[in-house]
Amino acid sequence: MRIEETANLCDLVEQSIRKEIPAAEVQSVIDNIGLPYSGINLSYSNSAPVGTSDADILVTLSPKHHSTDDYIHELRQTLPKRLSGVSFAFLPADMVGQIFELRIARPHRCSGCRE
Repeated sequence: MRIEETANLCDLVEQSIRKEIPAAEVQSVIDNIGLPYSGINLSYSNSAPVGTSDADILVTLSPKHHSTDDYIHELRQTLPKRLSGVSFAFLPADMVGQIFELRIARPHRCSGCRE
């Protein structure tokens, strides 16, 4: 997939996210698409896209927001229906969840699953 196609797909995912989460609760949405420009950038990145068809979409919620788990549950249900053929994973947002608890990113594979 060309990087332009991946960018268009990211736009569709972002639109779906914004349909599920009220605008007042979204502080920012950042798309990291494709590989970093250099090895130095890669070494300082906490993102891990592996090519032009891969992307991370980072959503920052505002300080006063509803349950993150509820939003993740809703997005796990709706994103695969809206964008079939696309894999989704929801990474822990905090350092403890990412490293010390050794959580693994789980692509969405089942319907009705809840963390």
